[in-house]
Amino acid sequence: MILSDYVFYSLNDLNDGCCVFVGNYIITAGHVVSNQDLIIQIEGLTYCLSKDKALVYKWEDGQMDGTCSDIAVFRINEVTSPLTFDTTVPRIGMPLKSVSYEHVVEQTEQPDLLFGGKLSTEYFRLNECEAVITGIDGNFFQCKTEIMLRPGSSGSPVFNADKLIGILHGGQEGTNMCVFQSVDSILSLINQAIPENEK
Repeated sequence: MILSDYVFYSLNDLNDGCCVFVGNYIITAGHVVSNQDLIIQIEGLTYCLSKDKALVYKWEDGQMDGTCSDIAVFRINEVTSPLTFDTTVPRIGMPLKSVSYEHVVEQTEQPDLLFGGKLSTEYFRLNECEAVITGIDGNFFQCKTEIMLRPGSSGSPVFNADKLIGILHGGQEGTNMCVFQSVDSILSLINQAIPENEK
């Protein structure tokens, strides 16, 4: 299984966030869709993910601690992903794999343009790297990643083998330290949101 096949960046120029497709759920960080929709395509189908369409939406800006949440979960029925959730309890020293996208804008010199103008090239670069858990606080765990993840990577997944174990919330600016919301806390919120007759 190629994990990056199930990780998506937004087609909306106003949103640099990422998301992951697991089973019948699309999952991202709550703050990714707090102001702008996340627009993605899966198998030719376009999904506009806004916070008011979420099965679960939690973003407690300014109140973040180990008991809070930063998550948005969307349920879809048209297609299914083979990815599954990892309910293993995160532990310090656990090796993981981070998969995300970074929105890159590069300036390119064009000497043939009048007055020496510049053009820019925009694209999304896939970032895959190893990570290791360095700390745990309630709903969240901290990882040190091999490469520095950027703000546009928010909502991207981290995997234990080929199973989702967390979603990127944020990090310490200028460092390789990132914070992920754990799958265990996400599944708890999903179970609260789904009516008993649909479980």
